[in-house]
Amino acid sequence: MDQTLLCAYLSHRQGLDDISGKTNREVLATHGWARSVGGHNGYISLFARNRSTSAQAEADNTASEIYEFASARGCTYFLPRDHFQVGIKAGQGFNDASAIRTAKSKLGVTDEEISTLKAGILKALSSGPKDNPGLKAELGDLIVNYGEAGKKIGQTTNLSLGVLSLQAEAKIRRIPHGGKMDTQSYSYEIFENAPLVNDSFAKESAYKQLATLYWSWIGLASLAHFQWFSGLSLKACKEATADLGLNAVDGTDLLATQDVIDELTTFEVCDKPSYRLILSLDSLFLLRRDVASHIREKDRDHWARLSERAGPSLGSKDLAHHAIVDRGKIVGLWEYDVSSESIVYCCFDKLDSQLEEEINSTQDFIRRELGDCKSHSLDSPKSRQVGIDSLRSMSN
Repeated sequence: MDQTLLCAYLSHRQGLDDISGKTNREVLATHGWARSVGGHNGYISLFARNRSTSAQAEADNTASEIYEFASARGCTYFLPRDHFQVGIKAGQGFNDASAIRTAKSKLGVTDEEISTLKAGILKALSSGPKDNPGLKAELGDLIVNYGEAGKKIGQTTNLSLGVLSLQAEAKIRRIPHGGKMDTQSYSYEIFENAPLVNDSFAKESAYKQLATLYWSWIGLASLAHFQWFSGLSLKACKEATADLGLNAVDGTDLLATQDVIDELTTFEVCDKPSYRLILSLDSLFLLRRDVASHIREKDRDHWARLSERAGPSLGSKDLAHHAIVDRGKIVGLWEYDVSSESIVYCCFDKLDSQLEEEINSTQDFIRRELGDCKSHSLDSPKSRQVGIDSLRSMSN
């Protein structure tokens, strides 16, 4: 398949061609969940598609129009209200089950201990939300400190085991302090009016719904792409997609519904640029984790030079910097420099007025409403300085 056509169509499916009038809830439902790891991807993903303000995103989060849950592959995403049930169910058996299995095998934790702890947490939260210190104070002797043995596996106490398990069961949920979508500080509350995610909703049904959503978001993807996104076994992926009516796209390993294949036959790549500044975790990249397909052949020298200066980029499945995209193709890279309150970027083409306007618009949004633009919770102005210096040198 022609890569220009493929990228333009992926961008079209991802809602990056035009600024839409969709609500934040509609954006996440139509174009895919926004990955969250304590960074700013939730804000930027929405801004790039519908120009949502940070205040509106946070208001929607507070009102549960959108909300952060551990979902596909056990990873945290901002989900629209429409997908709370399938998202939470699809995340069961990953982080929660893994942590408990490890604690049982390495620390001798029992099912009875976890059950008692969970009952204690629910009782403690019945009087209102509490953060970790508040829960520990309320739970008293139910909290077990695992000492050095626990430190070796990253499990200092048993509190997180109970909290993870209860979140996976949709019995409690975490509340971000200050209403911010980039925080790693939370309290917990009883999840009122929670979706049913117990055995009455089979995992197999959730996986089928997840597969349906996935192909509706991206249009074309291989089974391997979906397997990475979902974290499921190949067998489970095949079962989840068996009834979707997916067909092979000629000459590729990509699968699509017949409607998408038919649409592609008449889809035309717009002859005018459509620039967007998105994060490395944007769903345009994360759903397929196939950065190489978004790189133009003529830009390979740029990528090779960046790889030499700031770590692996060329041939990687992930981006080392945020991306400037035009109709699905990466035409530049960027980072936010807190010290100068500006976006530092390297464009692979000559800067035109339309791209300059998009850069300035995103820069103003970050400066005015976010103050920084982190990939994840451990990202900091200091940790990205080498990358910023590399982009500056490439742009000169």
